[in-house]
Amino acid sequence: MRAKKSYTLASLLLLGVAAYGQNRERSRIDVQSYLIEAQIDPAAQTINATALVRFTPLEDMSSVAFELNNSLSLSKVLDEDGRQVPASRTQADMMVRLNLAQTLPKGKPAALTFIYDGKITGSEESPVFGIKFAAIHPDFAYFMYPGRWFPVNDYTTDRFSSDMKITVPSGFKVVSSDSGSNETAPAGMAAYRFQYKQASFPGSFAVVRGEPKIISAGGVTTRFYARQSADMAQAYGDEIAKAMAFFTDAYGLPYKKDLTVVETEDGTPNGYAAPGILFFSPHGLGKAVNTDLVANEVSRQWWGAMVSPTTRNHEWIENGLARYAEFLYAEHVNGPGARTQEVRDSYIAALTVEQPPLIQSGRLEDYSPEFWAATAGKGAAVL
Repeated sequence: MRAKKSYTLASLLLLGVAAYGQNRERSRIDVQSYLIEAQIDPAAQTINATALVRFTPLEDMSSVAFELNNSLSLSKVLDEDGRQVPASRTQADMMVRLNLAQTLPKGKPAALTFIYDGKITGSEESPVFGIKFAAIHPDFAYFMYPGRWFPVNDYTTDRFSSDMKITVPSGFKVVSSDSGSNETAPAGMAAYRFQYKQASFPGSFAVVRGEPKIISAGGVTTRFYARQSADMAQAYGDEIAKAMAFFTDAYGLPYKKDLTVVETEDGTPNGYAAPGILFFSPHGLGKAVNTDLVANEVSRQWWGAMVSPTTRNHEWIENGLARYAEFLYAEHVNGPGARTQEVRDSYIAALTVEQPPLIQSGRLEDYSPEFWAATAGKGAAVL
């Protein structure tokens, strides 16, 4: 069944433009791209990284700030002339504030290089309270964009491209938003390069061992890296293929239809979607296919990867559309009655949050029940 209420990417982009004009505190910079080289040591549970950030000032400026995971030690920041830039950090907001040697003129492209390292075990305080988005273990590792493992500007609203080279010990491999390529590496090491050229939210990857379970169905190929849930790989691969076909029919082609799925660990979100790659926790996968989870995360190959709000106060656009996608898919799979129940549940969740107003939902704590009730529940109700 084709979705009765569908949205074209063009219409949502126009909605984003309208939102921009209505209620946006203008960011001081617009990040275009990241060039990141990182080395992961699973035995020591450490990362050493260099990130070159290319950006354009939106006004004349002599200082700039980025978010960076508090567990990472910043060795130094260099400007384009190789001069060290004075930096100060505040733990409360994870901010790195930089005082530039000279004023950057509005509209002139600039770049800064961050050199940093740290130990990420998953037990540290997360940038998102109570939820793990980055961890290195002796046998696997994962780094998701919300973990702020690289310097982030305007979280979830400033879209960027990325070029990442990740080096790991031999016997490990790295998976990310595209198929990647093998790069030259020192003896006993393996290096993988991932180039994501579209402006989106790449920058998430996993370090794994072994080969994936490959599921091909309906013209969609899913590579599933399981840890505890290998017996669920086939069923999830089949469902992901069905969801991808359904949403492609409703919304058009995504950037990438073949997805990589990585099973994470307890304490991570049930699901997280980056372009071309999905992260599922053991709890999220469960013992039977969670079709709502599949629908929500697969739909984010459109809502988030291709279309996103310009301010945190408009996250209801992205999260509401992903929740609404659950309604459409439930009806497609199980009939109109399933959609009616999904809508009722969403309305009930939406009613649990009276304040702040939906247009001020950026004030809510990221990933909190109140945030989801407002941005997903109310967002879907509006749509």
